[in-house]
Amino acid sequence: MFIKLQQKAEESLKVSQECIELQAYNTGISRAYYSIFQIIKSTCEIKSCDVSLFNRGERSYPHAEIGNIFCYLMSKQGGTNLSDMHILVSEIEKIYMRRKNSDYECTLYEKKHLLDAIRIAVAVKDWIRKIP
Repeated sequence: MFIKLQQKAEESLKVSQECIELQAYNTGISRAYYSIFQIIKSTCEIKSCDVSLFNRGERSYPHAEIGNIFCYLMSKQGGTNLSDMHILVSEIEKIYMRRKNSDYECTLYEKKHLLDAIRIAVAVKDWIRKIP
């Protein structure tokens, strides 16, 4: 299951990048967010991280808490620059809100917003790759 989730994360990131050319910015933001969500979830499961403290009765991995789950995951690994991680968590939360708006509201995002989401997804992936 973990490998499949990691493959889905790669696929979501690839699709988000293809959305630039298609000018499908909202769809791209959604896919970039899901790339972040999927890589964090699969890594937590591989590392057997107990994320139950983030569960508010809705899901094992609530979307609104994915930035905090990332922070928790990274803090468990040690050697992490907390200042950089705090900035990245804030960026993850921003992409989560944009994903939510792009999926459920009439918000139309621009290319710069999609590029930002892709940058953050790649940064999360790079941080997670450093985990031993």
